[in-house]
Amino acid sequence: MSASKEHFGPSGRTHWRDASRAFRCPVCGHDSWCQIGSGARAGTVLCKRVESARERTNREGVPYWVHACDPSAVPPSVSEVVSKSALSIATDEVRDQAYRAILDALGLSPAHRELLRARGLSEREIEQGQYCTLEVRGRAALARRAADAVGKFAVAGVPGIVWEARTERGWWTLKGAAGLVIPSRNVRGQIVALKVRSESPEGSRYTSVSSRSAGGPASACNVHFPRQTSARFASKRVLWITEGELKADAAAALSDWAIVGLPGVSMWRGAVALAHELGARRVVVALDADWKTKPEVQTARTDLVRALERSGLSVHAVDWPIALG
Repeated sequence: MSASKEHFGPSGRTHWRDASRAFRCPVCGHDSWCQIGSGARAGTVLCKRVESARERTNREGVPYWVHACDPSAVPPSVSEVVSKSALSIATDEVRDQAYRAILDALGLSPAHRELLRARGLSEREIEQGQYCTLEVRGRAALARRAADAVGKFAVAGVPGIVWEARTERGWWTLKGAAGLVIPSRNVRGQIVALKVRSESPEGSRYTSVSSRSAGGPASACNVHFPRQTSARFASKRVLWITEGELKADAAAALSDWAIVGLPGVSMWRGAVALAHELGARRVVVALDADWKTKPEVQTARTDLVRALERSGLSVHAVDWPIALG
C-alpha cells in the first residue's frame, strides 16, 4: 500500500512526534520507530510493533499500524510541558535526588582537590562534601541521569536542567559554568542547590547552577548548612553566619563552630529567619573583612546585625585584619 498521507503529508508532518526516551510509544512502550499524534492528530498512534486492523506501509516499505487511543491517556511530550509556562522550582527532595545523581557521575580534578586541601579540608571531608569538577562536555549525559532519578517531567523543575528542542526529538542538558562544584545543603542535609567556582578570568568567580536563562526556575537561594553544623548547634545553640558555601565548609572543618554560609551578602534575610527557626541563643556575624573597603558588604553586614538585634537575638560581630583574608 502507499504511504499514509497522515504521516507524510506536507501539512500534517508537524502533527507527529517521534518516540524517544523522553516520550515513549503509549502502545508498545518503546522509545524508537513509533510516532504519536499531537494537535489535530491527538489520540492517534503509529506503532511499528503492535498490530491493529489498520495497517500501513511507510516510504521505506516498513509496515506500521494505526491505533486510536484516548487523548487523555497519552502523556504530553516534554516540550509541551516545558513550553506551557514558567516552571516552578522542584521540592527539596527532588532536587536532592537529581543533584546527587549528577554528582555521583562526576570526579574531582587534581587541581580542584589541591584547592580544597589548601582551604584546610582533609581528604575525608573532601569526599564527604561531594565536591566535583564540572566540565563543558558531557552535560546531556548528566541531565539524563538526573531525569532517570526523578522522572522526565519532575526534573524540569530542577534548576540547571533544561530541555533543548533544536531537533524534533529534543534532549535534557545541564546549564552552569565549568569549574569546581560546591553542593549547597539545607538544615536536613539535602543538596538543594549547586554553586560553581569558575576558573575563567571573565565574569563572576562564583555562580549558581540555574535554569533562569532558559525560562526555568532560578537556583534556590538557601542558607548553606555544612554537614557538621546541625550537631554542633544542638549542643551550644550558637550560630555563626559567614558568606559563601565553600568558606562555611572550610570554617566548619577548621573549628568547632556551628556555622552557616550565605549564598551572597545581599541574601542575609534568610539567615535571620533561620536563626529564629532554629531557636538560636546567640548569633555571631563573621562576614568578610573586606566590608571596610566594599560598601555593599558593609551595608549587608550592618543590616544583618540590626535585623538580628531587632528580632530580640543576642548578636556579636567579629572582625579581623583584612590582610588575613
